[in-house]
Amino acid sequence: MSKFFNVIAAWAVILVCTLATSADAAHTSPTCPPQTATVANGGSIEINITSCDPYNFGFGNGTPLFLNGLVPLYGSALLRQDFVPPNIAKSVLIYTHTATGNPATQDIFEIEDIDLFSIRFTITISPPTSSIIVSPASISLRTGAPISQQLSSTGGTAPYTYTINGGSLPPGLSMTPQGLITGTPTIRSGYSFTVRAQDSTGAFALKTYGGTIANPVFT
Repeated sequence: MSKFFNVIAAWAVILVCTLATSADAAHTSPTCPPQTATVANGGSIEINITSCDPYNFGFGNGTPLFLNGLVPLYGSALLRQDFVPPNIAKSVLIYTHTATGNPATQDIFEIEDIDLFSIRFTITISPPTSSIIVSPASISLRTGAPISQQLSSTGGTAPYTYTINGGSLPPGLSMTPQGLITGTPTIRSGYSFTVRAQDSTGAFALKTYGGTIANPVFT
């Protein structure tokens, strides 16, 4: 009886290891490399995956079977199969970016091919083209001089929300979500920070301010 339970335990360990290996698997297709493509923000891209089908059976049409918990997070993926005379099945994956208000720049997912291997897709998402313009064009700062600068935007749908997207405000300054920069610069130094202005529809623009904080004025 003990041998029986030992065998069961051994198989259980093998099963757990197999499942763990499967869950951690990445691209395993032996017939084509991992697929990469770049899609316009809010756009679609067609990826020819015929080379991933060595038997020319085709991938069919519709939603693919996603593997290893990797599904498109910022768009959708569909398969399309075309017939190319005289006897070629052309397979295409169509990726459509839908998360236009999300700043993500990459989407990664895996699908199963006809031989049960996985094909990994890495989609680079281009930054959005925005008609939003952030003002003022520049900001002048001086050590020890208080500032109250209101940012404003045009070209989108109000109201706008402002956040720091990159860099940091100089010491002594802060910014409200409404875009009001206030405070007093405490040290003379160079600075660079990028403001993200997002309108009520999710469209946004990035505006970078930079320069050198001027010396204080002594009277």
